[in-house]
Amino acid sequence: GSCPEFGKTFVMDLNGDEYNEDFLNEISFGLLNMKLNLSIEIPLENSGMAMYQGLFKRCPLDENHSLLIKKEQEYDMCSRRVYSHMQSARRNKKHTLRNKYSHFGWHGLGGRLGSNMNYPLHDYNPSESHETKKMSFPGLIKDLSDCSIYSYCMGPCFDKDFDNECFRSLPVVFNHKTKECVILGTHEGSRRRNCLSQNSDGFERCFVPIKKERGKEWTYASSFLRPDYETKCPPRFPLNDTVFGYYNDSTGECKSAVKNDHESYKTTFKNCIEGLFNHLERDSETRRDNFLWGVWVLEGSSKKLNSMNDIGMCSILKKKPNCV
Repeated sequence: GSCPEFGKTFVMDLNGDEYNEDFLNEISFGLLNMKLNLSIEIPLENSGMAMYQGLFKRCPLDENHSLLIKKEQEYDMCSRRVYSHMQSARRNKKHTLRNKYSHFGWHGLGGRLGSNMNYPLHDYNPSESHETKKMSFPGLIKDLSDCSIYSYCMGPCFDKDFDNECFRSLPVVFNHKTKECVILGTHEGSRRRNCLSQNSDGFERCFVPIKKERGKEWTYASSFLRPDYETKCPPRFPLNDTVFGYYNDSTGECKSAVKNDHESYKTTFKNCIEGLFNHLERDSETRRDNFLWGVWVLEGSSKKLNSMNDIGMCSILKKKPNCV
């Protein structure tokens, strides 16, 4: 979508819902093995969702590829912000087999679990170090918008190198604190249906979206993030002293949603936020609206929130409000 999903991460285990960062490991789904005719990928049980460390030497890959990319609608933007830096990197690249940087990496600041990418390429060896490499120019990506644009501009490289259109316009996760931008190797909509049950056949490792307080610095976004998302999309932080409602055409007033169309329960602020997100998995009827809105009211006379564990009344709205 064109709006980001703040705080959304993934767990690589159908049986658990505790936050961890295994989803940032390199993905393992066989395409790299088939391309190289080697068992180069990390074991399936260690698979995350991050894109392969990268194989192509440059982008555009050749003259014909360059002509195709120039037909892209945003070519000028990509050339100015991404491709020109790649050309400079290639000229200045030191010829070494164990460069600790990746000029245009998909794992942001690196240090995650990945496959064998050191030459000569070889089958996966668990005794070796498998840390992904850091981007050589992390300054290219300063915020969430830059991360989204980066994925959009690198899409033609993936598509050409792997001959797989699934690698066009890959989603990203961005860490607002560390500025780490990680391109994911799969679209959430491409998750195999049997990953929604316990009957997975093991062909791919399954993943489940979650939202936990410990993952609050991460944001999931598509490569088509709208430039004005900060003002046109649901905000990253709560709207204090604000109540959502439904506009009444007859009276011209905004009727409070909390007093009318909602379900309420007493809980902590943290649990209210997490429950609002996870409610989508349980309620198939409401799920068609893509996301829910909610209101949390602090219990007692205090108007100041001291911690995420403060108690209050959590109201989940049954339909999308249209006024405040």
